Amino acid sequence: MGWLVHFLFGIFFAGLMLFSENLFNFSLNVLNTILIGFLAGILGIIGWQLMFFLNPDPPKIHLRNFYLQLIVAHIIFTTTVVLLQTLE
Repeated sequence: MGWLVHFLFGIFFAGLMLFSENLFNFSLNVLNTILIGFLAGILGIIGWQLMFFLNPDPPKIHLRNFYLQLIVAHIIFTTTVVLLQTLE
């Protein structure tokens, strides 16, 4: 169930990003793409912090490394969405 929700969030945010590009008339250049990916990673971190806080027995993991990979993964996701959009 978690993977499905995450997948649907990804589709939603990809659509929102591309819709916002047209609505606000800004270009998805390298800097904007990295910034949006970074912000998406921050949202992911907030979500994970909430889940860890609500869990009575959260996993014992190194959070700094976990959160860093979340940011990198979201930058890669955003870059992939932008590159795929340019193929149209």
